Amino acid sequence: MINSLVRIVDLQYRIWLTQAKLTLQRMMLYAALFVGAFVLGLLAIIFLYIGVFRLLTDVIGMRPVWAFLVFGGLHLALAVALVMIGTSILGAKDDDEDKKQEKQEKEKQDKEEHAGTQQTST
Repeated sequence: MINSLVRIVDLQYRIWLTQAKLTLQRMMLYAALFVGAFVLGLLAIIFLYIGVFRLLTDVIGMRPVWAFLVFGGLHLALAVALVMIGTSILGAKDDDEDKKQEKQEKEKQDKEEHAGTQQTST
């Protein structure tokens, strides 16, 4: 009886260890794929910037200094928009949390008043 329990425990341990190894291998594979995709994505962005720069300077005939200013202005506008969006999202979450806290406090006060009313009526 004890021998069979020890064997079951050992088998369960081996199963768990095998599952843990497989999960770790899967996580490592996902991490490697995401790192590869990130590097390739950065390279793609760099080449897209080069292509747009060449388009602005060679095809349209814009001077390079103006092309750099266009890139800079576009990135500045995008950064400002992201900050504004992030601020509004974070502000909305704070407002929601404040409303929830006020609602909880009001419910607590209502319960206390209701409990006080019941005690005085009995």
